Amino acid sequence: MKGKYKFRKIVISLLLIVLLFPLPVRLKDGGSIRFQSLLYSITKVHRLNNLEAEDMYLRGYEIEILNMQVYSKVK
Repeated sequence: MKGKYKFRKIVISLLLIVLLFPLPVRLKDGGSIRFQSLLYSITKVHRLNNLEAEDMYLRGYEIEILNMQVYSKVK
């Protein structure tokens, strides 16, 4: 009986680690980094802007939960 509960705890712990801890992914758009897990992703945006704009780079953050964007502040 105790072995069954220990096995459940191990499986739940591994599932939470896979779902909640993100892996960093470097994007090829000028320096953006995306921290992505299965449930959410956070993108630190640093990409090149139009040549006609005052600021050469777009900077900010984007947050997605279950592939729905919930926050975006990119300047």
